[in-house]
Amino acid sequence: MHNLKFLYAILINNNKIMTENFIKKIFIEKSRNIVNLEIVLSNTSRQHLILTGKKWKWHKLLKEINKYLINIEIGKFQEFEQRLINLERYKNEICQPHISEDQRLEFEHAIKESENWIQTFSSNKIEFSGPINSITQNK
Repeated sequence: MHNLKFLYAILINNNKIMTENFIKKIFIEKSRNIVNLEIVLSNTSRQHLILTGKKWKWHKLLKEINKYLINIEIGKFQEFEQRLINLERYKNEICQPHISEDQRLEFEHAIKESENWIQTFSSNKIEFSGPINSITQNK
C-alpha cells in the first residue's frame, strides 16, 4: 500500500511548509461485516488510527481505503464529484411528471451507469483537513 504515502505528507512549496493535509473522518458504508461506521479523527491535527483484531476483519476495508486514495492521487476525484452531482440531478428529473417514457428510460440508464461508476471509485468516503486538489498538486 505504498500509495498511502501522502496520508501523512506535508505539502511543500518553495521549500516552505504551506499546509498539512490529513484525514479527519472515514465513513464506511459497507465493508464485510461493517456497515455505516463513521471513524472521526482530529479536526485540528494529524492523528494515528490503530485498527485492532484479526487481520482479515480489516483487510477489505484497508483495500477499499487504498482504492479511494489511489483514485484521488490519479485525479479521478473531480469526475467522482461531478458524477455525484449528475446522479442527484437524474434522480430529481426522473420524478418529474412531464417526462416521456423514453426520457424515463434514459434517466434510469444514466442512474444505473452513474451508480456503477461511483461504486468502482469506492464504497467509503474520506474527509480531509484541506482540499483534495492539494493532495494531487505536489505529487
